Amino acid sequence: MRQTNNWKALHKQTPGNFHVAPTNATIGDVGRKAFTGAYCFLPAKTQDIYRTLFSILFREIRARQLNNNVIRLSIDFEVGAKNGFSSTTQVFNQPVDVHYCYFHLAQNLWKKTQPLLKFNHNNQVLNFIALIKGLAFIPLPNLNEAVAAVNARCAPPCQGLW
Repeated sequence: MRQTNNWKALHKQTPGNFHVAPTNATIGDVGRKAFTGAYCFLPAKTQDIYRTLFSILFREIRARQLNNNVIRLSIDFEVGAKNGFSSTTQVFNQPVDVHYCYFHLAQNLWKKTQPLLKFNHNNQVLNFIALIKGLAFIPLPNLNEAVAAVNARCAPPCQGLW
């Protein structure tokens, strides 16, 4: 594999929620080309496993003397991935812009809201779902505050949804 030290972005993408072996693909952008830097099978999707994964990836970036100018991280909307990454960010030269996968958030939200189909025309439920989907666009440093604000506006039919 050809090594480069011009990483512009590090993307963590999980192409599916596999119960047997969750996967993780780490893709780097170099110039206008993307390449897979690592492909991992994870024993589970916990915060500790993500912390270990990111620690190993960042250690290998340093060991290979790659430029660690990671500027963007795209991850599924998972608390374990967010917290695992947040605990390993001290290796970067600048703040990293974390993006959550809107598709996976909307897909999981759709699955969770199926029991509420009887509330299809309830504006409280529809507004609450829109608020949850909007969390995908909140910067990481503000996410906990935004989740608390969404919880505070939780309509009675939506309580226990998440």
